[in-house]
Amino acid sequence: MFIYYVLLYSTLIFGLFESIIDYYAVKNNPPHSDIKTAPSTNHKKIITILFFGLFTFVSAFRSDNVGIDLGNYFLYFFNPLLSDSLIGVLTAYYRSDIGFYLLTWLIGRFTDNFQIFMFATSVIPLFLFFRFFYKESKIIWLSIFIALGIGLLDNVFNILRQAIAMGIILHGYQYIKSQNLKKFLLCVFLAMTFHSTAIFCIPMYFVAQYKLNVLNAIKYALLSFGLILGTSRLFGNLLVSFMVSGYQDGQYAVGGEGGYNMLLVLTGILFMGLLFRNSVLFNDRKRLITYNLVIMAVVLQLVSLNLSIFSRIVTYYTYFLAIFIPNIISSIKDRYVRVLGIFITVAFFSVLFMKSLSDDLSGIVPYTFFWEN
Repeated sequence: MFIYYVLLYSTLIFGLFESIIDYYAVKNNPPHSDIKTAPSTNHKKIITILFFGLFTFVSAFRSDNVGIDLGNYFLYFFNPLLSDSLIGVLTAYYRSDIGFYLLTWLIGRFTDNFQIFMFATSVIPLFLFFRFFYKESKIIWLSIFIALGIGLLDNVFNILRQAIAMGIILHGYQYIKSQNLKKFLLCVFLAMTFHSTAIFCIPMYFVAQYKLNVLNAIKYALLSFGLILGTSRLFGNLLVSFMVSGYQDGQYAVGGEGGYNMLLVLTGILFMGLLFRNSVLFNDRKRLITYNLVIMAVVLQLVSLNLSIFSRIVTYYTYFLAIFIPNIISSIKDRYVRVLGIFITVAFFSVLFMKSLSDDLSGIVPYTFFWEN
């Protein structure tokens, strides 16, 4: 697990580095400047590039036994159907995840080296994730740290198709902010060509603009009730059959387990946001947008307790925590409260990260490089 702790602690070290730079920047600038909540673009860019490179290296050069789901992608890459013509691939896979199969077919035209395939499927999602952190986070190292805690490595090492789909959805966040429905829907449809569950991201656009009031709280409650009823044992099997046609039997099942921890996490963060609703949420539209997406994550996590496939859908929403929490902390005026907020966040997501490594449900422990096999 050494390599994972390198990622964790190097993030903290660069966090300390950024904090020192920001401290002297604030010290050497007038009190009215906004430098304390908007760190230097140069060092923010350096941190983003360094960590993108580090994460890409760790992901792309892992051996093909790091990740419980990676064996399936090995079979996809060497599938005889994907050595066919472009028309043959389109004909065989037009019903499901055609974007992924076209990408696999394209890579296969240049090489039959599976490691290069792993490199490509690491670079694409990680680039989209880190670009999102760079553009949207006020404390980028903390965003990376939170992403580690909520399963970035598990996702990029295992669910390659959905990791790319999630990256595309995060790219589409800019169109939610600018209220450009057409471009956001284009992002969703592109993401769906990599994983069909991306269709459940369409509600993001519509709930993002909700204000914090009683009427919208009732809407969320009704939505939760409707989804929980619709995914009960009575209807769940029908919904699963509809949603996962084209996937391997048994890949998803009715009756999700183990979602209570994530539900507690999301609910706690939801209440944290309410503590700052007057000073933070009501005064910043972007923070209110991400708060609504966190509420949707709670709703979907509730549903996942009935239907395990929704745990996949929740992941599209939980990555907004990686910008919501840092941007909330950066808006706090009291320096000591900000430091306390960062300390609590680091401690909490460190525990999540280490617990995920200990449980190793994704089969990423032990880590080995491909040349060690």
